[in-house]
Amino acid sequence: MTEASKSAPGGRTDNVDTNHYRRILKKEWNRGNPLAANFELTFRCNLKCEFCYNVDDPVSRELTTPQILDSLRKLKSLGVLYCALTGGEPMVHPDFWEIAQGVKRHGMALRLYTNGCYIDDRAAERFAGDVRALEVEISIHGATAETHDRLTGIRGSLDKALHGVRLLRRRGVKVILKTPITRTNENEVWDIQRLGRDLDAFVTFDPVVTPRDDGDMDPLRLQATPDFLRRFWSEEWKELRGGHEVTPMDHTEVRANCGTGRTTIALDPYGNIYPCIQWRRKAGNILEVEDLAELWRQSPVLQEVRDVALKVPQTTLKGCDSGEFCTFCMGVAEIQTGDPMGMYPQALTNARAKLESYNKKHEDKAGVASVGR
Repeated sequence: MTEASKSAPGGRTDNVDTNHYRRILKKEWNRGNPLAANFELTFRCNLKCEFCYNVDDPVSRELTTPQILDSLRKLKSLGVLYCALTGGEPMVHPDFWEIAQGVKRHGMALRLYTNGCYIDDRAAERFAGDVRALEVEISIHGATAETHDRLTGIRGSLDKALHGVRLLRRRGVKVILKTPITRTNENEVWDIQRLGRDLDAFVTFDPVVTPRDDGDMDPLRLQATPDFLRRFWSEEWKELRGGHEVTPMDHTEVRANCGTGRTTIALDPYGNIYPCIQWRRKAGNILEVEDLAELWRQSPVLQEVRDVALKVPQTTLKGCDSGEFCTFCMGVAEIQTGDPMGMYPQALTNARAKLESYNKKHEDKAGVASVGR
């Protein structure tokens, strides 16, 4: 899971659904049963986002549509409940709708991660009817066209995205606006929050910018400022986090650091199988694997990933002054430090901002209690 939390329209938090989902997630997380798949259909995209982590492979060939459809069958046989179609921009794929229908036909709930530019009336109708999308997540990089379009590199991209949001919401499709926070848009987060409320769409903010998959660190120059992160994790700004309090994590209840290789699996456009999109440790290729469940159980790569996820809370996080507040990505750690258990700056900066917020809140409470006596 990312740092971002999902807030319901109007700033409310849907505690019933969230708590029920988290109970299921905790149970399957510890058991290591797959719940979700992320399927990158293509790395092609109509936008040129400055901080995109995708790196195209000029040598490998993308899966054909029949191969993609057969891959969906294999994912279903593994027990996957939710399949997210992503990219690149997944709707660029010429057979996108056939693939989306394939997700539905195999009994998996469809999630879509998109920039929203290809959602017209007909597409919105199909998401509401033909394929019955569980949710559509649309990236929003600013509350103004000037900011959003600067980050995407394409003029008019915000207008197209917002038009798509309105068409989907008009038909009752759940929409999540996803905003990676950068120093370019950090001063517009409250405006983005209000924009989501006006559109009756959920909003999530992700305060972590990551390197590209090939190790290029250039996107990190866009990461939010430390001063902003202190405000983001403060008690006064918790509405931006869906109303969630900053609290220390309890790794006795959920032992693993994250669900990579436990509750999630990822496929890239060439059929390579990874524990997650962020951690590019190849476990095999879907074209060469008939029994995905056997790979899930026996893969040395996946087993190593699971072992590392158990070690991180007991080593990296336990040895850190703010480890109890650290949301740690092993894939990012490996790219930046060469070690999946190596602490990297973004995780540490956010963790320390959380710890500062937590301490301040409890100091204030103690001060109020002292005055009351």
